[in-house]
Amino acid sequence: VASPGTSPNVTIGKHDVTTYDSAVSDLLRTAASATSDAVWSQAMASLAGTLAVTATEYPAASIVATLGRDGSAFGAQFTYIQQAAPLGIAHGVLVCREFIGDDAFALYLGDNVLRGGITTFVRDFAAAGADGAVILKAVGDPRAFGVAELAGEQLLRVVEKPPEPPSNLAVIGLYAFTPAVFEIIETQQPSARRELEIADTINGLLASGRSDIATVTAEYWIDTG
Repeated sequence: VASPGTSPNVTIGKHDVTTYDSAVSDLLRTAASATSDAVWSQAMASLAGTLAVTATEYPAASIVATLGRDGSAFGAQFTYIQQAAPLGIAHGVLVCREFIGDDAFALYLGDNVLRGGITTFVRDFAAAGADGAVILKAVGDPRAFGVAELAGEQLLRVVEKPPEPPSNLAVIGLYAFTPAVFEIIETQQPSARRELEIADTINGLLASGRSDIATVTAEYWIDTG
């Protein structure tokens, strides 16, 4: 969750789905429109869950100054977990391992805005008994994204920024995982850009025989980054 002008990653555990979804929707609308501090504070006050915010490319001091050190100003609980270096989204998840514990969790990249929120997505994930879930969106030029390859509705793999995409379905920055994902991330090797890629994490889950479900959304979505 980010103040206007920033977009760190958000790893959320121990949360109430309805409260989480309402809060994130309000926060993203506020960030997108850069409304007043009063509206921003009101949106933050609706967040009763516990968040871990990881960021490397954005000034930590400015994020803390905007949101406060512990969330108490908003009746919430915040935990800031700093990556030592920009080593990838999957690495950002890995450094939250102790915080997450045995919980399933949602990973919401802070530069994504999805109309309608993710309440249904999270509930479907919990009901499915899967170890991972992604939201897909049809885009005009998928070459700029991680792209899903499907067999019917079954996710086969994710290909990162392919010159010849296997579909037009982009993997947008909204995910859900169980703690099984940590075992996968621990075995990953850095990519050519020296990062632990979340696409490799998803593919690792699939290769290990675990299920990772894909949901195609028709809702309005924008990657503000």
